[in-house]
Amino acid sequence: MTATLLLASTRKGLFLAHRRDGAWEFEEPHFPDQAVYAEAIHARHPGGPRLLVSGDSAHCGPAS
Repeated sequence: MTATLLLASTRKGLFLAHRRDGAWEFEEPHFPDQAVYAEAIHARHPGGPRLLVSGDSAHCGPAS
């Protein structure tokens, strides 16, 4: 069985979706109500895969 991960960065947060057996399962938004401009997965990290996100907050400004 192969699993697929979809990362969708929007102005309303980061959305993750998993596809298993042909059906998509969506998670609750990560970083709700904050703009997320880029994301990446560091799969070769010694401690396991890491999700890297670059976002923006209207209150605090850019962040990584």
